[in-house]
Amino acid sequence: MLNGANWVLMGHEGKAAQRKILIVDDQAAMRTLIRRVCTRKGDDVVECSDGSEAVATYASYQPDWVLMDIRMSGIDGLRATAQIKKTDPKARVVIVTQETDKYLQKAATQAGAVAFFNKEDLLQASDFLIRAETQSVTDWPGH
Repeated sequence: MLNGANWVLMGHEGKAAQRKILIVDDQAAMRTLIRRVCTRKGDDVVECSDGSEAVATYASYQPDWVLMDIRMSGIDGLRATAQIKKTDPKARVVIVTQETDKYLQKAATQAGAVAFFNKEDLLQASDFLIRAETQSVTDWPGH
C-alpha cells in the first residue's frame, strides 16, 4: 500500500519497508552525510571506504541500493560498479559524486549505474530512492 503524500512504500504491517543500502565513499564525513540525507529510520546501512571493499561487501550483503562515489583509491567507483553489475546484473547502483563531467556521467551509465547525482544534490538523490520504490521492479535495467 502506498502513502502518496510521503511517497513511501509500505510493508505488510503498514510500516515503511526496510531497505538495505551500501554507501561507498572514501571520506567518512561524506558517508555520514549521505547516510543522514539518503536513508530513513529502519534502513539497514553498511558503509565501505573504497571500491574493492564495496565489491566484496556487495557479494555478501546483497543490498537493495548502492550509493557509490567515483574518485576513490584502489578500485574507483566506475570499475566497482562494473564489477558489481557483472556479478549481479540486477544491482541498483547510484553514483553520488563531486564530479560533474558529462564524460563521467556517460561512463557511469556504461558501467551500469541507474542514476548519477552530484553530492551537492543529495536531496534529489534521496527523492530518487523514494520515488524508485513506487515503480515496478521491471522498470529497472537488468530486471
